[in-house]
Amino acid sequence: MTSVFDKIFESSPIAQIAIDENSKIKIANKQAEKLFGYNKSELVEKNIDLLVPLESKQRHPKLVKAFFESPIPRIMGQGRNLFGLKKNGVLFPIEIGLAPVETDTGLWVVSSIIDLSKQYYAEERFRSAVESAPNGMLMIDSNGSIVMVNKQIEKLFEYDRNELLDMAIEILVPDEFKQHHPRFIESYIKNPIPRAMGIGRELYGRTKGGRLFPVEIGLQPLKERENSIYVLASVVDISTRRKAEKELEEKSEELQEFAYRTSHDLKSPLTTLTSIIKCVEEDLVENDINEATSNLNKAYSIAKNLQSLVQTLLFLTKAELDSENSSPFKFDQFLENFLLNHQS
Repeated sequence: MTSVFDKIFESSPIAQIAIDENSKIKIANKQAEKLFGYNKSELVEKNIDLLVPLESKQRHPKLVKAFFESPIPRIMGQGRNLFGLKKNGVLFPIEIGLAPVETDTGLWVVSSIIDLSKQYYAEERFRSAVESAPNGMLMIDSNGSIVMVNKQIEKLFEYDRNELLDMAIEILVPDEFKQHHPRFIESYIKNPIPRAMGIGRELYGRTKGGRLFPVEIGLQPLKERENSIYVLASVVDISTRRKAEKELEEKSEELQEFAYRTSHDLKSPLTTLTSIIKCVEEDLVENDINEATSNLNKAYSIAKNLQSLVQTLLFLTKAELDSENSSPFKFDQFLENFLLNHQS
């Protein structure tokens, strides 16, 4: 090798190793020594399998042979996770670029090796966070294909994750929206901002069995190094909330009806009370103390009973809030008896 090549090879900031057709390591630079934990003398003339994980050693010679038969510069193992083996036995994720080089002694292959540990473990932490999230979490690519789901998605939609990965997201969408849904994805990819999906509309998910359930969906775009866009969706089943809202709405309607009937039915004793007070005024003008006293007693009795009625209503309202199993109170009958007993 030329001295210029040696200098470039040795000073490269990337770990580089060159092997011959027999898989023997011919040269390794300082970064390769540092990356794998070996001295140069421990690497040169050793088989490259020294740096290959145990589970890959058997098939690795075939891969080396195949490359020498078709020596084209390329990235090794595209689409797969590759690992290197350090001297201390530790495996670490790597990316390898392969380049054939003609030398005086024959064809060599120069491997440029990048340590992906930081990126790999950051992705692992991200995957772990997604997996342990209390909400359903799934990720799709720009084509709408599912690339990641967590266990909550499996639970919500009743699918095994292997049934979902690489499938179109429309598998989880109600039938009436399947046709138009790809256009929604296309529109979002053109303007990828974090937001809630379908604001102002009711959204539903579709289980494997075809059951529909109400959901809330939050969208978060994620950009990769290649500028490809993925979308992380948070899916919340709001069935319980919808049920509670419906019950609250029904209670509100009942309360409005109750308030209307109560105010209407209380008018009679209040009118009676007003009339009695008017009579008392007239009695006092005529100086008829006995009649005034009698009318005041009637007014007092009605007022006491009204007070009792209000207290009873408050008690029953509290009891209704405390327990849904409380026996029904026949308000109409109660009020009717009250009015019969206190007509003037």
